[in-house]
This record gives sequence, C-alpha cells and structure tokens, in this order.
Amino acid sequence: MIKHTELSEYETSAPIKLSLEQRAALMAVGGQKVSLLAEADPSLVRVRATSYVGALVLPGHTIWVRPKSAPDNLFRMLTVGVPAGTWGSEQAGFERTDDVVTGISEAVLRCVHLATARGLLRGYRETEERSPVLRGRLMIDSLARQPWALAPAPCRFDDFTADVWENRMLRAAVRVIGGWSGHAGIRRECARLLDRLSEADEELPSALLAHDPIYTRVNEHYRPALELARVVLRGHSFSETRGGLVAQSFMIDMNDLFERWVTDELGHRLEPAVRVVAQDQTHLAEGRRVAIRPDLVFRRGTRTLSVGDVKYKLTGDGMARSADYFQLLAYCTTYDVPSGVLIYCTADAPPDSEVVIRHSGQRLHCVSLPLHGGPELVAQRLERVAELVSQSSR
Repeated sequence: MIKHTELSEYETSAPIKLSLEQRAALMAVGGQKVSLLAEADPSLVRVRATSYVGALVLPGHTIWVRPKSAPDNLFRMLTVGVPAGTWGSEQAGFERTDDVVTGISEAVLRCVHLATARGLLRGYRETEERSPVLRGRLMIDSLARQPWALAPAPCRFDDFTADVWENRMLRAAVRVIGGWSGHAGIRRECARLLDRLSEADEELPSALLAHDPIYTRVNEHYRPALELARVVLRGHSFSETRGGLVAQSFMIDMNDLFERWVTDELGHRLEPAVRVVAQDQTHLAEGRRVAIRPDLVFRRGTRTLSVGDVKYKLTGDGMARSADYFQLLAYCTTYDVPSGVLIYCTADAPPDSEVVIRHSGQRLHCVSLPLHGGPELVAQRLERVAELVSQSSR
C-alpha cells in the first residue's frame, strides 16, 4: 500500500515513518528540493518543503508539495509569453485539477504543440559522414590518415535539418512527462508530440541544459515552450535504489517561475520607454573580478536607470534580511544607479518599504507582489510595481 503525505511550499509535515531506504531515495531525487528533520523517535522524520512544488515518488510513499498561489495565477506564470487567447479548456482544466503535476504537464504539452503546430524549426548543423556522393567539403585530413579508405568519401557538410537543439530540448521534456504521468490523455498527447519531434535525436538533459539559447526572429516562437522545457528538465530527477526500485521527482521551482513571470509582466508594462533586461552579467570588482548577475536591469537606450532583485520568498529578518539589502546595494553600486527595487511574493516579516543608504543616499525600494486573489487583483499589484519602477528610473 502506497502512503501519501501532502504539504504546501515552505511547510513542515507532521512526523512520518520512512525507512532508511526511503530516506536515501528521497535525498537522491529530492536533494535540495526538500529537507529531512530528525525526531526523537529514530523511525520518524519530518519533511520540510522549500520553493519547489510537485511530487516525490518513493518506494511505498509519495510526497506532494502544493503551491499556495491560486491555480489561475500559477497557470499564468507557467505560460509566460503565450497569448492569452490561445488557451481554452486547458486553463479551465488546470484550475480544476488537484494534481499540480498534471496541470503543469498539460500546460507544457500545450506550449510544445503551439510551437510546433506549423512545422518544426530547422537549422544548419555541421555533419561528417562517408558518402558515395561528394557532399560539401572533402575531409582531406581523414584521407591522409587512411588513404586506403577512399570510398565512400569522407565529407563534411552543413545539413538543413530539424535535428537542432530547440527540438531536442522539447523532445526531452515531452519524454520526461510521458514517462512520469499515469494520465491516459497526457500519455497519448506525449506519444503524438514525440512522433512529431522524431527527426530530433535524443540527448542527455544535462547536456541540453548546459546550452544557453540565443533567441532571434527565427526561433522566437519557440521561446515559451523552451523555457517551460527547461523548467521540466531541471525539476525532474530519477534514481534506482539498491533493491531495483525506482524513485523519481517532478518538481518545479517557484523561484524561477516567479522571476520569469515578473520579468515578462514588467516588460509589457514598461517597454518601449524603459527596456527590461533579465540576468545581465557584469562584474563587481575592477579587472572583471567577482561576477554578478542581477535579476533585472532597467535601461533607456544605453543608459542604466535602475536595477531589481526578484525573490519569491524573503526568509527571516535580522542578518538574513540584511543580506538581501547588501545584494541589492551591490547591484546599485556596480551599475552606479541611485536606486534599486526588491520585488518579493511573500515574507516571514515584511521589510521596510524603503531603505536610504547612509552617505551615498541610494534608495532601496521593497515592494510586495503576492499571488493570492484573482487575476484582476494581481494585475493591479503589477501596475503598482511597474509605476514604482518607472518613478525610481527617472
């Protein structure tokens, strides 16, 4: 009999009984996504959730971590970049489901379908093969090493193919969802999409995630699906226990979702007057030392107006809160701007709305953007955040 434990993000469960094998499996697939707290009774532990939501399936025990945000708001965060008019029954189904993994899977598959419905993205890949017909360039160096192997001729050529990183990424995400879900409709959709993406080869998720895509007019329509595919591949883990039993997790980091959503929403509200740049990499120290990457940089033309830091949850106060201020101040100092904004969803203790730095006079604004309530209420909060950013960027 499979036991179930349910908790919300950042919540700690009641004591539960997990064997040593189950604990090892939990750490293998849930590593930094949840933590275990010891109890006086060595057979019992408590599970503490973090910002990850989803499910961890252990031998004989499943742990569900549910988001606190309203389902429709979570749906909007998942589908950043997809025009709202493209959604119909998928959004209604997402709002009804009690299984966040099923809802996320349906949203990802819908995005993949929308990206590939009019045909797969194609591009040029350098290919090397032996061919009876000369294609591209003859590989003289290969012939020099093996002059007796003249035919078929070794050729190097650029092949216009659908076997590009973008399609490999989508294929990997669809395969993960198909292997995880027990929902018949989802498995059928996965099979259909895998057939559509059959021209793309399989590649290890770790290699796919190491690639940093550059979006152009050619692949811009793939962006929402690719960003969601990245979320899926990052959130999936698989492990086999000593007894041959399988443990796996499918968990989505609300930190990543919230940051991506805030960036997109502020971009819609501030551009073209103010350009929103995400994850702009620079250096704190001279000589290109101490790399930093603020979540948001606000620019008008080539001039940087302000910077922003996005956090899904502010934990604690005291020194923990000071670290948030120090980080934002470092961004302001590096970019030589008079102000910065800390945008957060929830906090253990609300911070001051504004902190003025001694001597420099730089202002650090702190603004809350909670996700409870309906879409209209969340939209009003976004407008207030955009107005604050606009005023601090003048």
